[in-house]
Amino acid sequence: MSHDAVLLPEPTFIDVDGVAVATWLLEPDGPPRGPDVVLCHGTPWSAAVWSAAARHLARHRRVRLWDMPGYGASAKEEQVPVDLGSQMRRFAQLLDRWRLSAPSVIAHDIGGAVALGAHLLHGRDYAPCISGTSSRWSRGAHRSSASSRPIRRSSPSFRRSCMPPWSASTSPEPHVSP
Repeated sequence: MSHDAVLLPEPTFIDVDGVAVATWLLEPDGPPRGPDVVLCHGTPWSAAVWSAAARHLARHRRVRLWDMPGYGASAKEEQVPVDLGSQMRRFAQLLDRWRLSAPSVIAHDIGGAVALGAHLLHGRDYAPCISGTSSRWSRGAHRSSASSRPIRRSSPSFRRSCMPPWSASTSPEPHVSP
């Protein structure tokens, strides 16, 4: 078992479209300061990749994680669709089940596409989001949005705690979209 997996409690399973989805809820000791934060993993990872960031964020926010079906602790049966459209729809439904109207979303890799699809195709709204990628894009190619702002305004220790350890060598700086 990896060190990251030890940091998450046992998952709670939620049935979404007849599929068992592993979810986690981390809460601060006091009242949350701001909207819930939802973390979306990329491939081929699971929510465990976010465990350190989730613990850090949960000091002041309610943090929710999930394993997309086909990954981690969620259903992996052959008949479970794991295509992008199915994951987008499930994420939108999961937000509804959690009764979240505008959470902050931090997403990596395919998790960013899933969150974007839940927004664009299924009408879910978000507070500011962070999306990163593990692919080697040319500098500036990912900055097509005029509203993108570098995450540099946060402290270096916060950025390190929120990004998976392999991200520094494989991706450009993450950006925040309002």
